[in-house]
Amino acid sequence: MGICFDEVEKNMNFCFLYPGQGSQKVGMADFLLSDKEAIDLIIKADDILDSNLSKLIFEGPIDELTLTKNAQPALLAVGYAAHKHWIKKYKFKPIAAAGHSLGEYTALAAAGAISYETALKVVKKRGEAMQDAVEKGKGGMVALLGAGRLQGLIESCKDSGCLVPANFNTSNQTVLSGDIDAIDRVVEKAKGFGYIKAIKLKVSAPFHSPLMEKAKKKMIKVINEIDVSVPKWPVASNFTGFFHEEDSSKIKQNLINQIEGSVKWVQNLKELSKMNFEGWLDVGPGKVLFNMVPKADVRKKINHFQVVGDIIR
Repeated sequence: MGICFDEVEKNMNFCFLYPGQGSQKVGMADFLLSDKEAIDLIIKADDILDSNLSKLIFEGPIDELTLTKNAQPALLAVGYAAHKHWIKKYKFKPIAAAGHSLGEYTALAAAGAISYETALKVVKKRGEAMQDAVEKGKGGMVALLGAGRLQGLIESCKDSGCLVPANFNTSNQTVLSGDIDAIDRVVEKAKGFGYIKAIKLKVSAPFHSPLMEKAKKKMIKVINEIDVSVPKWPVASNFTGFFHEEDSSKIKQNLINQIEGSVKWVQNLKELSKMNFEGWLDVGPGKVLFNMVPKADVRKKINHFQVVGDIIR
């Protein structure tokens, strides 16, 4: 049975969550088609980046959309447009926010810390730098499911190359990143260290690892040259695990360090959960972050897949 927004959800206070790379798919902005202003924002990205980004978003092909240099600005464009859509149509009020990896830029743009135009240009360069940092096939990432002995597993595999935690997503999901030989060994040995399963991810590079050093060096100048303001509401930092300080230079440094550093999403959610809000909103696209909110948190959890007209399923 559905709940009418007019009766319950409109004007509620939410924590807004913005997804990162991996949430992209052809048609990922279709849930915004009834909102001309949101679609116009996505189309505006074509002019800002002198590209056919909106065509990739709506029509694909998926292989081109999935390229890091395209996926990152595409997800930011859709996430930013979705943010505007939720606020305009349903009057949701953001109390705090966080974005997963690339999504941190969307969160900062939505909170007014970085302009939409600047954010698109920065993540386009970020995507290109990350894609070019490591020769294709030399690095990879693997998701560990379950609560195993992480440090022991890493120690047993690191003689095969670089291997570090990239994403602390939930208490039962951690992602490792590094040289492909080390990643392959993790897949072989994970169950012996108490993990239920190890899933090799389909990614183009070993993100959030020291192998991103070249990308980090390229992005230092890019990020330090942009204008950054204090966010209108608290935004969590993936790199520190805590909220960004009200200091633009520190926000920039956190974004620079995030390229090589692990995404401390569990800590982000812990800090966010201390805030006084009524529900969690996975802004979209997708519902990856919706599924990462701890089940023990009894506050309402919403994503766009639940919405039909003015009814939330």
